[in-house]
Amino acid sequence: MNTSKSELLTNNNALQSKLRFCTRKGWVFYYPEEIVYCEADQNYTYLYIRDGSSMVYSRNIGTLEKRLKKHGFFRISRSALINLRYLKYINRQQKICSLETDRQYRLKTSGSRIRELELY
Repeated sequence: MNTSKSELLTNNNALQSKLRFCTRKGWVFYYPEEIVYCEADQNYTYLYIRDGSSMVYSRNIGTLEKRLKKHGFFRISRSALINLRYLKYINRQQKICSLETDRQYRLKTSGSRIRELELY
């Protein structure tokens, strides 16, 4: 099979826009916009994906925050990192952020993080 150099470059560029995540068994690849939010679990992080699935990333949320911040993610608490694309509502009184895809997610935050979000 002959693959042209331009086809290889096109495929390589598409892969570069995806991010690689280590799992216990190998790697998975996601575009940043596919990730709705991330939740810390000690040294691991759960990624919640737009299609309703989730996966466990073999790194802590601080490491993940550094990778995702430039892709529109914001740390709303010690244990949660959200994709601002999906942020639909912030309830200041209850200190809850609502995220929406085909599903709805409600995550706790703090008053200081809400104020920081207002400036973001």
